[in-house]
Amino acid sequence: MYDLQDHQIPCLRDIVDQIEELCSPDGTRFASPGLGPNQSIRRMLNPNWDSKPPLEVWKFLLDEALDSGIPFWGLFDLLGLFLSSITVTPYRANRRNYYLPRLAVYGKWCCALTGHSPRMFNIT
Repeated sequence: MYDLQDHQIPCLRDIVDQIEELCSPDGTRFASPGLGPNQSIRRMLNPNWDSKPPLEVWKFLLDEALDSGIPFWGLFDLLGLFLSSITVTPYRANRRNYYLPRLAVYGKWCCALTGHSPRMFNIT
């Protein structure tokens, strides 16, 4: 159905692992000790951060995962990367027969993984 090649499986498994790490309530990156509040964003503590005023640097830095040179760090972005990686867009795809149904699946999965949906959906 998905026409995946064997060489694609490790990359897809890596994306799934990253998604699972960012899932609530107990993904290892979602509820990472010392990185509160819990968030579905790949991040790390900024080594230059000082909690004493004046606050001059951000407490967290994004911990980007790269795919084809494009940075990903949010759960919803990684889910979109996964969904776009498992199929090839059909030749006769249009808004009604492909893009809107795919966007609906994406939205349902966002809700299933986090308990809420993103504030905005974009299918570019």
